[in-house]
Amino acid sequence: MAVRSKEIIYDTRIDGREIQTDGGNKVTFTGNYFWLKTEGFLEELNVYFFVDIDGEKQVIEWNKGDSGEGWYLRRWKERGEEKSSSLDSYIYKMIYSKMPEKEGQISKPEWLFFDSGSEESRTFINMLENLK
Repeated sequence: MAVRSKEIIYDTRIDGREIQTDGGNKVTFTGNYFWLKTEGFLEELNVYFFVDIDGEKQVIEWNKGDSGEGWYLRRWKERGEEKSSSLDSYIYKMIYSKMPEKEGQISKPEWLFFDSGSEESRTFINMLENLK
């Protein structure tokens, strides 16, 4: 069973906040996100954040599940013959509502690591990882 946010959520606590990746890229949060939680045999929480990375609109994902947890950057490519599930369709619909220019494309996750060297960065990352 899946539970999900009904709309995109805006949170003033994260709007305009910046953090760097371990590779030195600047990630600026827009304050907008949505979430999806699957429950049952496997439990998983995915929170999708709309961000700006070095001047380019992107979506990053926080994933926490039975198999572990981590941050991912969603990379875009033209849609091919891939089939999508109803959960994928929900994710794409929510993303396209804020980023219509991505319509007709799909995203593939790739690992994203934040520079958590400072106390402020660790506190901010911890807050993000506990949103829903």
